[in-house]
Amino acid sequence: EWYEFGVYSFLAKQISGNFFNGSQIDTWIGFAITFLLRPVGGLALGRLADRLGRKPVVVWSMAGMLAATVGQGCLPTRLCCGNGAGHFGAAM
Repeated sequence: EWYEFGVYSFLAKQISGNFFNGSQIDTWIGFAITFLLRPVGGLALGRLADRLGRKPVVVWSMAGMLAATVGQGCLPTRLCCGNGAGHFGAAM
């Protein structure tokens, strides 16, 4: 998690310029959302793993991470589609 925090903070200026029209606040709110919701996902998937078994839940978790990563990689920049692209990426 700290590696991700370091990389995100290193690239925050480029992210804000390409997706949030230079707004550092929007950039860090997008990071805060993922940082705060991570424990919620752990609780939900942990309970699901207790009921269904760990293997199917790990597979679903990895598939979700793959879909989110590919989706964020395919996001257009604000120059193409306006400020909504960055906010859609934060919501995704």
